[in-house]
Amino acid sequence: MTDAALSLLGAWGGPALFAVLLLGAIGLPLPSTALLLATGVVAAAGDVDRWAMAAWGICGAVLGDQFGYALGRLAGPGIEQRLVRHPSLAAGFARARDITARWGGAGVFFTRWLLSPIGPAVNVVAGVAAYPWPRFAPLSLAGEALWVWLFMALGAAAGRGVEELAAVAGNVSWFLVALLAAAVLGWQLFRAR
Repeated sequence: MTDAALSLLGAWGGPALFAVLLLGAIGLPLPSTALLLATGVVAAAGDVDRWAMAAWGICGAVLGDQFGYALGRLAGPGIEQRLVRHPSLAAGFARARDITARWGGAGVFFTRWLLSPIGPAVNVVAGVAAYPWPRFAPLSLAGEALWVWLFMALGAAAGRGVEELAAVAGNVSWFLVALLAAAVLGWQLFRAR
């Protein structure tokens, strides 16, 4: 995987990073984190400009976030109209909207870099729940910028161990997602009891 990421960077550079991070933010299962780590390695070796690559990466990731949010905004009315026929689903949607309104900012920011596997879903839910775009956009930008710089820096520091570092980073992200899901389910069980 790292060899493919490095050859992609070598052939296309910044536009390849832009495209992969954009499509990853939309929800396609691409090795975005591994590519950022590889970019850090290549930038540390002086083969590419780290500032330019970071700009390409941040722009791609933020544009993907905006696409997901816009998709949720555009599909939101249709989803709500369909939910009218299912009262229990409509109530669940209303509750999700309330939760997004209350925790949306922190959710948007942390799912960009700490809980990145659920980031694309958060983008769509934020749009469907009509989370204010003037709040969504800067949180998306801040989270994605942190993610790009953090993983490029880790790649630069790790050097040859990029593939192992990518596996660890992915496992930690999924562990945090599972921990969050367990906490939410535990809280729901506690409230139901």
